[in-house]
Amino acid sequence: VVGVKLDLEAWAEKFKVLASNRTDRDQLGARRCDPSTSCEMDCEANNKDLICVLIDDGGFLVLSNQEDHWYQVGKFFSEVDANLMSALYNNSFYARKESYDFQSVCAPEAQSNTGAAPRGVFVPTVADLLNLAWWTSAAAWSLFQQFLYGLTYSSWFQTEEVAGDSMEARETSCIMKQTQYYFSTVNATYNAIIDCGNCSRWVR
Repeated sequence: VVGVKLDLEAWAEKFKVLASNRTDRDQLGARRCDPSTSCEMDCEANNKDLICVLIDDGGFLVLSNQEDHWYQVGKFFSEVDANLMSALYNNSFYARKESYDFQSVCAPEAQSNTGAAPRGVFVPTVADLLNLAWWTSAAAWSLFQQFLYGLTYSSWFQTEEVAGDSMEARETSCIMKQTQYYFSTVNATYNAIIDCGNCSRWVR
């Protein structure tokens, strides 16, 4: 496996130039793009009004002209901009495939002990009391022997505290449903107004 560390700021600057649709920047200057006018996209000059992103074929963010997106590079694009990713999926730019991971590990679910069944009261019998007395005397004798051994051989033993894993903290095997997005074979452009919660946005 070979890894390459890239300078994000340097690549972002190159991306701004490559993603911008400019024929003569010095003559035209920076103009605001909106649905009613035709203008040239300038990812560098209109970086607050125009969001330019590069997404890979799996739907993960690679580059953006927004600096607040830089710390989200490598995340699934739905975590960065859920409305835009939903629009790309609904217009068949991305397709998805669901699969099941049969070797996944999950945290155990918290069990509820608030059952509605009535709890009966245990009434001990004479046999239970005699049995308890025998276990109590056996436990006392065992503790007394351990105490004597501890006094006699105290230099032989060194105790260490060991924190055991509780049953609640152990992870269990489970079956997990996974959804994978991939770039579909559609070869088209996209030019529409999408809903972004309490606003609308022009995307192309």
